[in-house]
Amino acid sequence: MRRRRSKHQSGRRVANPEDTNSATPRPDAYRASLAGKAAPVQNGFSGDQQFFLGFAQQWASKSSEAFLREQMMTDTHSPDQFRPVTVRNLDAWYAAFDVKPGDKLYLAPEDRVRIW
Repeated sequence: MRRRRSKHQSGRRVANPEDTNSATPRPDAYRASLAGKAAPVQNGFSGDQQFFLGFAQQWASKSSEAFLREQMMTDTHSPDQFRPVTVRNLDAWYAAFDVKPGDKLYLAPEDRVRIW
């Protein structure tokens, strides 16, 4: 079996474009599913916030260090813990959580990855 190269470049992990692409249409689809109605606030979170929290929670996992090392060497996808951060490329995420310049996860609009 031939091993694929790790996505480490200069010690920095490369983002998966497919993660950004798969998340991009979803906020709009979620809002369309509401058919013009306001999403209910639940536990203090707006509908848009709930959408993004659900997206992040789908990647919740626990892995051993040995498994993560093997995954980095053989899998083309980032480990689960790095995948939710792709929301930083979606304008809807900034609006949902009122993320502003100076906040830790803020990316300037010109630095956000746009696939489509």
